[in-house]
Amino acid sequence: MPVPSRRACRSPPAWLSIGSDRSLRFRPSLGNRSKLRWSGTADLLDRNGTGLDQGRKPLGNERQWGELMHQIPAAGTRPRLVLWRHGQTEWNVLEKAQGHADIPLDETGRRQAQQAAELLATFKPCFIWSSDLERARQTAVELARLTGLEPVLDERLREYHVGIRQGTTFDEFRQQHPDIHRRFFTEDNYRVPGAELPSEVNQRMKSVMVEAALALRDGGTGVLVGHGAALRSGLLAFFDAPAHMREMFAGMANCAWTVLEEHTDRGWQIIDFNAQTLPNTSVPLADDMPTQHDA
Repeated sequence: MPVPSRRACRSPPAWLSIGSDRSLRFRPSLGNRSKLRWSGTADLLDRNGTGLDQGRKPLGNERQWGELMHQIPAAGTRPRLVLWRHGQTEWNVLEKAQGHADIPLDETGRRQAQQAAELLATFKPCFIWSSDLERARQTAVELARLTGLEPVLDERLREYHVGIRQGTTFDEFRQQHPDIHRRFFTEDNYRVPGAELPSEVNQRMKSVMVEAALALRDGGTGVLVGHGAALRSGLLAFFDAPAHMREMFAGMANCAWTVLEEHTDRGWQIIDFNAQTLPNTSVPLADDMPTQHDA
């Protein structure tokens, strides 16, 4: 994945590495830098920038993955990451699962993208990374037109591959495949024929979000353009939240966005969710507890 050549989006320094704590907070203090090293993006994705190497887990194992998250430092203005869902399509209106089907925006979706882009452009993003599916690309182009940035396409931002569910509503899926439908709704990490596992989507979404956070370590805003189900999974995976917390987050509306911002003491935080207006700056809470008392 090429990293945009903007000063606010520099690559990590040579001393960045892995700590011993699995916390997902991105703390500015790095301790003894003489013992730290940066393993490079080759451990996160393949050399074509299109996804994780087949059969490999990023940085060796899940513990190291979480520990890398713990070690990403912050400097300058607060890093901000915007997760932007694509505009409306005809299949959205029909409530059909789209998966990797290349469905374009409809007239309403194009208008939504234009209106949302005018707001998001005020963040002055330093990069736009987008799913390569047409509905996401068309959405990203509207922001690119206003900012002068060229979207970087990344397959990791695609929607879930839904297998035999593609092109069907939930009712149609239940009628056509009643046993698979039952298992899909009752078994954890069940693979619908031809589909991705939830854990596979979590891994690829987490990898691209971590890489975006690394690109923002000196401040600035990055925009990731993707899809409703995958973005929600990625949000939970980024914070290493348990799967049952997914039910706490409603699905984002077409062309709505979620904003993450890095707090200097508390790490990355969600400051806006399912938004269609710009958020106010987050503020400290006078009644809040110190960080060390959170556990």
